[in-house]
Amino acid sequence: MRRKLRILYVAYPLLPLSDDSCGGAEQVLLAIEREMRRRGHDTWVAA
Repeated sequence: MRRKLRILYVAYPLLPLSDDSCGGAEQVLLAIEREMRRRGHDTWVAA
């Protein structure tokens, strides 16, 4: 059985994090956060 993780992602507070974010780093962070949540982990994003 896999252990459920609690993950906090910290984003640079210049732009909001969304599907419309234009920066590559923001898009990667959003994709990773969504995948980890889909896998059952608790995730939070702070910006």
